Amino acid sequence: RRHSDTVLVERHVRGRELTIGVLDGVALPMIELVVSGEFFDYDAKYRDERTRYVMPVALLPTIYRKACRTARNAYRAIGCRHMARVDVLYGYDAELYVLEVNTVPGLTPRSLLPMAAARVGITFPALCDRIVRAAVRDAAEQAGDATQGIASTSQEVARGAQEQATGIQSSVDLINELAVGLDRINAGSTEQMESVGQAKVIVGDVAAATDSVASIATEATTGSQAANE
Repeated sequence: RRHSDTVLVERHVRGRELTIGVLDGVALPMIELVVSGEFFDYDAKYRDERTRYVMPVALLPTIYRKACRTARNAYRAIGCRHMARVDVLYGYDAELYVLEVNTVPGLTPRSLLPMAAARVGITFPALCDRIVRAAVRDAAEQAGDATQGIASTSQEVARGAQEQATGIQSSVDLINELAVGLDRINAGSTEQMESVGQAKVIVGDVAAATDSVASIATEATTGSQAANE
């Protein structure tokens, strides 16, 4: 089938069709589009010689400034850079309606952004130069941010490595202290073992002396009995 069952329906707004170019965040002079047909379509833009591009636009200064501010806000809201063109309807109900933000506006002899730039003395070569310079500037800023990010990450890694090294050194110091303690314990055990050995020798000497005394006593007893007989 040719069409979907889901459709988007919008209220038709009748009014004046305006377009506002934005160059590096600055609104260029507004252009009003006046067509001979019903719509500003491809034919009206590129083929119909009766299409008129009106500058300056006859609007109250407050409405003009509000429209330019609305265009800049739309430009920033979707993250545009360097250039864009914002199409706006000024309704017969005295309200402003943003139709679209063209992020890649045309750069032909009949295109609207170069037309608005020329109004303030920016030639086509100068316009292209400004767009390129703005792109180079932003690329340099992004590269600088990336370099700072890498440097910051390197510093964090270095700090983390230093903290780990400090922790490892603390562990090594603790192990060394434990080793010294074990050496002291071993030394104390050796001294205790030597003391026990010396005590055993003394006990052995005492036992031998006791045996000698007992032998002498036995001999004395035997001699006394023989004398009595």
